[in-house]
Amino acid sequence: MGKPGRQANFELLRIIAMFMVVILHWNTNSGLLLDVGSPVTGAGVWSLVTESVCIVAVNVYVLISGYFLSSCTYSFRRVAQVLVQTLFYTVLIPPVLALVGVLSWSEVLNPYHIWNSIFPVQSGHYWFVSAYVVLCLLSPFFNAGLETLSQKRMQQLLAALLFFFCIGKSFSPLQFALDRFGYDFGWFAVLYLTGGYLKKYGMPRLNSFPQNIVLYAGCTLGTFMLELLLLPLAGRLTGLTYYASVPFHYNALFAYLAAVGLFGAFAVLKVKEGRFADMVRFWSPAVFGVYLIHQQTDIAPRWFAWVNALTGRLGDFWNIVPGETGVTAGRMLLVLLMQSVIVFVVCIGIERLRLCVFDRIGKSCSRSAAKRGKVFWRKKESVKEKAKRLGTILFPVILFLYPLLKITQGIELTDTCYGLVNYRFFPHAGQEWTVATYLANVLGALLMRLPFGDSLVGMRFYTGLFVSAMALLAYFFLKGKMPSWIVFLGEFAAISLCWIPTTSLYNYLTFFLFLCGTVLLYRGLIWQNRKWMAFAGVCLGASVLTRLPNIVECALIIAVFYYGILKKKKVAEIWKDVAACVIGFVAAFLVGFLAISLQFRFDAYPKMLVGLAGYSGTDETYSSLSMITSVVSAYVEAFKWVLILGIAALLGTVLFFLLPGKFEKGKMVLYLCMLPVLLRFLWGRGMFNLQYAFYWSVFEWCMVLLYVAIGLCIWTLADPLVFRRDKLLSLMVLLVILITPIGSNNETYPNMNNLFLVAPVTFWMGYRLLLKLRRLPYSFACRAMLVCVAVVFLIQSTGFGVRAVFRDSIEGQKRDTRVVNCKKLSGAKTNRANAEQLQDVVDYYAEHADELEENSRLLTFGDVPGFCWLFDLPSALSHDWPDMNTYPAETMRTDLEALSQAGEKPLVILCPGKVDTEDAQEAQKWELLQEFLAQNAYEMKLDNGIYQIYE
Repeated sequence: MGKPGRQANFELLRIIAMFMVVILHWNTNSGLLLDVGSPVTGAGVWSLVTESVCIVAVNVYVLISGYFLSSCTYSFRRVAQVLVQTLFYTVLIPPVLALVGVLSWSEVLNPYHIWNSIFPVQSGHYWFVSAYVVLCLLSPFFNAGLETLSQKRMQQLLAALLFFFCIGKSFSPLQFALDRFGYDFGWFAVLYLTGGYLKKYGMPRLNSFPQNIVLYAGCTLGTFMLELLLLPLAGRLTGLTYYASVPFHYNALFAYLAAVGLFGAFAVLKVKEGRFADMVRFWSPAVFGVYLIHQQTDIAPRWFAWVNALTGRLGDFWNIVPGETGVTAGRMLLVLLMQSVIVFVVCIGIERLRLCVFDRIGKSCSRSAAKRGKVFWRKKESVKEKAKRLGTILFPVILFLYPLLKITQGIELTDTCYGLVNYRFFPHAGQEWTVATYLANVLGALLMRLPFGDSLVGMRFYTGLFVSAMALLAYFFLKGKMPSWIVFLGEFAAISLCWIPTTSLYNYLTFFLFLCGTVLLYRGLIWQNRKWMAFAGVCLGASVLTRLPNIVECALIIAVFYYGILKKKKVAEIWKDVAACVIGFVAAFLVGFLAISLQFRFDAYPKMLVGLAGYSGTDETYSSLSMITSVVSAYVEAFKWVLILGIAALLGTVLFFLLPGKFEKGKMVLYLCMLPVLLRFLWGRGMFNLQYAFYWSVFEWCMVLLYVAIGLCIWTLADPLVFRRDKLLSLMVLLVILITPIGSNNETYPNMNNLFLVAPVTFWMGYRLLLKLRRLPYSFACRAMLVCVAVVFLIQSTGFGVRAVFRDSIEGQKRDTRVVNCKKLSGAKTNRANAEQLQDVVDYYAEHADELEENSRLLTFGDVPGFCWLFDLPSALSHDWPDMNTYPAETMRTDLEALSQAGEKPLVILCPGKVDTEDAQEAQKWELLQEFLAQNAYEMKLDNGIYQIYE
């Protein structure tokens, strides 16, 4: 039967809550739920009643988790169980549906469908699971707060959180930008803390079953009456359309209070021990499977029709078609009850069967492992052993898979596809850029020859492995120097902040080789092994072949001199270390130079150097001075935020100096309450936002992190008590920060993409500083500020990592639409508008491709170089991305004249809306292109408002 430790009253509530979830989904699918503008019917009113009664379901479920988990020792086993349970259904349901003919095998065996199935949590397959897993991961911090904070302080914290997430929005007719209607882990955190508070302190004023039921019934009635009042008003006043939906938000005030009331009622309910209690305990562990099964992506849009067909065999009375009119209230309630029971019973039965099978398998494996003396999941396991297991197995698995979660997300034709154009037409793409990024182009061309390498999703998968490799390399390099959980958090944040498209290999190969060179150099210096120093030189030499400006990475040689002086080496020994590095660098570079010379000509590299030197003539952002000043200006711009945070910490410290030894707890509470105010101030001043699809949600926090990193590195270098190896690591991190943005015209955004070493080391140094400050009086404000910055940085970076895709849906649109009949975009999703616009171009090309002459080429303009890769047509110009200022107008004039003289009329695809006519170079090139089209009698064949096609 069920576990004897489970409390039957709460397990019964868990079952009831899940049944309520089924009812909520039934209401949504039936189309009977009243909405703004819909006629009021008896069935509609009773749908509102059932919705009002059941809207507490999710809140109750999370309250139960908070009630029990808040007093438990943290174990990742809970998260692992949820992940395994979720994966079981997302992976196995599609082939089962194919076997019974619901899905085609081509859909199931589509590699992109498979890939999405094995990442259900991060892809948002189940919004509840995504939020719940994050909640479980953060639960140790919540538990620590519940354990250490006093009751009064917890009340103040809950009041502040409720005002932020619940109370304010419940009375506002306008939607708050921060509000997610309770569909996020922020609201789950409020519920978790509420459950933990109720566990620890209870509710003296609600200590009886009748009192709690009255609270639940009263708030449920309030939800119903408010919704019944708002719906007709919203039909007349369109400004109330949003507010009419608020009562049915999970974080509405009535929904919250009703959930607390229902939870409190069952908390005091006594379930008599016996068969009924045993039965409740037996079935309650299986209720979560009900949600996972009927809301699985392939089942969710179908189960209502299936159960309708099943009950419809009893007669038309039991079959309600979505949107059907004339449904009576009695019929609606009977059908709802019957169909909900069927769904619930079938799903809970399947999950109970799975649990039994898994339990048998687990016991069998345990017995087998015990015989070999290798029991993996031991009942008695020390904290150190658990941490070691997490650090050696789970954390690396997450870091490997996380960069691959968004390979199907987004379709854009600039940087994402520009690299693909170079790889596809290597070595015949623009020779100057091809040589400058030679190693990246060679690697990209090889990856394109792999299975699925001719598609956007396939290339994202292969190139995304470089991000996984960087995270794992840094993780295993650092985890022996600091706690593995700190390294994991740093690497997780670093992956989340990778904003550059992974298909841009000249960037990611740069970061990868730079990281490898840094790690190898550190190892070589610490172990006094010049072989590793030579390998470090090889990595940096290869990095120069990946992108010429990477020559600045040679500044890492400073670390060789610094460590030699620190260890008081002889001068001759220091120079031998330098020589080992230089030999490796020169050897790698000469091999690459020879390959370039043999493939292109021996003058190819010198010509490339001359060409790149001329970039600053047409694009001043590529000048050395401009690159440096743009980086400095980014730090200057961000300094005001650092100053504000510093002043806030200083004022807090001054607060603790006032009346020393008195009102200490009150001061702590006051300061903690001021932190949300400070964050709201920073948000209001534009430091950050919650539009995670765009960089500005997190960029300034990254700048704060860089400031903190630089400060901590300097502090470490100056501290005489710090070990030499830590000083060396701090110097290397400092050099990585300073070197990374050089060679780019993107200010400090490259730093944001290259935090694999910086973030975890900064977290570690900050953690050590935190421990030191604990021993100092009046340091509470500084410690609180450090923790606040770290937490907000992690939250913002995670949000950005989950939502953002380079230049796709940056205004937060859903990426739920695919471009069909295009093999290269198979499996990729974008927002509906973008997909429809691209679909027009794809359809036109598919229809007229046979009419193109052999060896046809394509001329693009308007930031759409990706069409060359998409249609396998090389660029008709000497530059694959002619919009860029590194392609001068005079060169374009020469290219267009050559086309006219040769009588060649390439296909032309333009995106006029993206042409920057305020830029002198681009405006001139646009005029040249218009003259070319007119002189050669081009006709516009397609204009969908975004793209134009000329032939």
